[in-house]
Amino acid sequence: MSIEYSTPLTRAWNRMKSILFQPFNIEVWFKLGFTAFLAGLVDSSNGGGGGGARDGMDNFKFSNVVNWPYEAWSWLQEHPGWFFFAMMIAVLALALFLVFLWLSSRGKFMLLDNVVHNRANVSAPWKEYKTEANSLFLWRLGFSAIVLLVVLVFLRHIWQKAVVFSENSFAQHVPILFILQTALFFFLIVILFLYVKMLLESFVIPVMYKHRIRASEAWNRFLKIHWDHFGSFILYALFVLLLSLGVALLIGVAGLATCCLLFILLALPYIGSVVLLPVTVTFRAFSIEFLSQFGKEFDLVSATRENKESQDRLQE
Repeated sequence: MSIEYSTPLTRAWNRMKSILFQPFNIEVWFKLGFTAFLAGLVDSSNGGGGGGARDGMDNFKFSNVVNWPYEAWSWLQEHPGWFFFAMMIAVLALALFLVFLWLSSRGKFMLLDNVVHNRANVSAPWKEYKTEANSLFLWRLGFSAIVLLVVLVFLRHIWQKAVVFSENSFAQHVPILFILQTALFFFLIVILFLYVKMLLESFVIPVMYKHRIRASEAWNRFLKIHWDHFGSFILYALFVLLLSLGVALLIGVAGLATCCLLFILLALPYIGSVVLLPVTVTFRAFSIEFLSQFGKEFDLVSATRENKESQDRLQE
């Protein structure tokens, strides 16, 4: 099987133009932008001077950093009002995260449905894919818990190592090897989690959508072709990374050319999603066009593409 990259991207680009510009309809942009906004909720959401500074560096001890959490905990225990306030903030942050994660899971199916069928519906896909979206929410919640657990274990390991160095200042002994090993391990963890997230967004959700199945079953179906074509999916991830860097560069140039007006628009909730719709729709369409190469079981777009081509021929 010959796996292509440029052809799916070209088809995705043409699909984006068909949805957003043929014809241009501002109502379509705002409706579709709302689904993109929902889909990306969690992804976008995430003393003196002079000689005194020198004295501070000379007196710096790594033990001060190691002991800071204990001192902070003791301070909170001595100030129960602030402790209660901190707990309320933590509970509120967790509640907002859960709400945003749930809305985002619904939004991802709404956006996908609109891209597949070249339309801009909000209420219909919201209701239609409720079961699949709830399954996606639970899977993402479990994945987030695993990520958090791994991070906590990683931080605990760093902390244990830090205690060993706590008697030495960085000016006297810098644990270079430990810092390099820690940075490399952290980098590998981040790459792994981002790769899993990319597979979920680009391919597992479309498999759930096509077969109306839950997240775990969709992963089982997708991983069969993933391991058979592991190199192709790695190249896809690198290709998407290069495309993302190119888009970021273009946005940076456009933002400077518009005297930062574009940056201001992108920073506005919902409005930024509308402005970025050409990018969002193209990337969403690219993933499903790429996935369609692996057989009918993974093809979401051939029927709609053939219908569009037939309509174009009739118009000619």
